[in-house]
Amino acid sequence: MLYVNGGISGSSGGTTTGLTGPSSGAAIQNGSAVTVTTTGTIAITGNITYSTEPVTLNSADTPTSPAPSNVLGIFTTNGDIQLRPTTDVSTMEVDASLAMLSTTSSGGLIAQWNAIGTVNIVGGRIAMQAKSGASIGSRNIYFDQRFSHGFAPPWFPSTTVVSTPTAQTTVTPSRISWTNTTAM
Repeated sequence: MLYVNGGISGSSGGTTTGLTGPSSGAAIQNGSAVTVTTTGTIAITGNITYSTEPVTLNSADTPTSPAPSNVLGIFTTNGDIQLRPTTDVSTMEVDASLAMLSTTSSGGLIAQWNAIGTVNIVGGRIAMQAKSGASIGSRNIYFDQRFSHGFAPPWFPSTTVVSTPTAQTTVTPSRISWTNTTAM
């Protein structure tokens, strides 16, 4: 899990900072499970893709077989997720489960900056409120069916109610290092 106390978005000199994958290739490799969590707004400025897709995009929601183990969660507790490519783009793809939850009931997915011809979201979308998608020409959401069977990004918010656990799970936390990035 990557936690940011604040937002992952900002503008300086006409450039917006935010989450994006590499200029070529996948951002989330096979066997990777990552959740990015913030207390503020998150800007997604480019494609974020899986190395192995969990569904076939040419046949909506058809699971791939065998099911891949890579997964990404993007979660904000008090903000929006903004689709903000740095220039106009014909397509933008975000492979992740997106959650915008807020105590003020205002978190949502928003796109009202540079034009996006088609946006493809592979995963899921949980929002407190519908927001502007004015810069999007068309939108495709491909539901990652692994999520309907208990699979989820690590430490991601769950809607599953468990009354009696069937097995005891022990989690052993470990870390390599802590890095303080607070500006002085």
